[in-house]
Amino acid sequence: MSHRVFITGLGVVSPIGICVEAYWDALLHRERPLRDARDTQPSHMALRRTHNVDDLPAASDSTTTGHVNEFALTAAKIALEDAGIADLSPFASRTGVAIGNAMGNDVLEARRFRGEDYQLEDRFAFDVAARLGNSLGARGPNLSVSTACSAGLYAIASATMLIRGGSIERMIVGGAEATSRVAMGCFNRLAAFDPVACRPFSADRKGTLMGEGAAVLLLESEAAAIARGSRVYGVIDGFGWSCDAHHATIPEPSASGAIAAAGAALRDSRIDASSIDAVLAHGTGTEQNDLVESRMLEEVFGSGAATLPVTAIKSKLGHSGGAAGAFQCLTAALMIRDGLVPPTSHGSNLDRRCRIELVRERPLAKNLRHVLMNSYAFGGNNISLIVGKEQRS
Repeated sequence: MSHRVFITGLGVVSPIGICVEAYWDALLHRERPLRDARDTQPSHMALRRTHNVDDLPAASDSTTTGHVNEFALTAAKIALEDAGIADLSPFASRTGVAIGNAMGNDVLEARRFRGEDYQLEDRFAFDVAARLGNSLGARGPNLSVSTACSAGLYAIASATMLIRGGSIERMIVGGAEATSRVAMGCFNRLAAFDPVACRPFSADRKGTLMGEGAAVLLLESEAAAIARGSRVYGVIDGFGWSCDAHHATIPEPSASGAIAAAGAALRDSRIDASSIDAVLAHGTGTEQNDLVESRMLEEVFGSGAATLPVTAIKSKLGHSGGAAGAFQCLTAALMIRDGLVPPTSHGSNLDRRCRIELVRERPLAKNLRHVLMNSYAFGGNNISLIVGKEQRS
């Protein structure tokens, strides 16, 4: 019996596009100006520039359910439509949900800002996955993953395990996040925001910038995908995770945790490092994260790291916390579909300590068999995941 897990649907709500093709076109070819955070963010914060989602078609009332839920539901509906599932009810008992979210629902922050009463449950991270399952009628496992900024990839990996094990046929997976007053305040206090842009691996980078949105994918077992005649974007080849066990916010400087996660992903995928054709970097623009990821690439890929294409999509999306890894996975599927590596913005002045081949200025055309992506998070939570091109067995 095959235990392969196929990606059969994609849905996105992002600062650069509300549908998959608009998102992909912008990622490849366009820049978008930064904006100030929403008015729920206090004006006295030193840096308030963010990558916000604008002009979202109304999927729900964000004043009562929150932007996070609105993003997630809209992206999930797009993903199901993309997968050719107009009605989930025939598959409801065999379909689950796994969503990554770091900061919880944003309803509590908005209500407190307006001086309104709020309920304790307004802040819980599990609200996002729960509401999504209820709205779509998915009656399989319902998982809420909150491993900080690695949550999106952790959710996808967790769903992959369930499908591999045969306990479920398909999972609606991904991550959702809205710009958060708490996160904005924390990063301002940490002096971890860049006043210009998110500039991963750049010598003059000053930190990251917040982003928001949702990326949702439909994962199906090989048997379920074939039975539906599904179009397949790619295969979840494998994943590996680790914990630095070092510090609440600072990555372990030697990159031992990041190296362990990438090595485990390669072993789970049953491929060697030379089979990886491109890397979607965590690439936050913070000095320690960029240096640790560069060290990992040098250790895992050896001399091959100098020519391995690397891209960092946070340079256009900002750092969307629990949704960041899901954006990476969705992007990897599009990269494999079209044979293109999107360029990294603001990368003209590469930090010489980051000895990597950063894709800049224009998309790189390349036959992509396997794409590696990394997410590293507060708490030392690391995950690497590999998406590969489909080859029917």
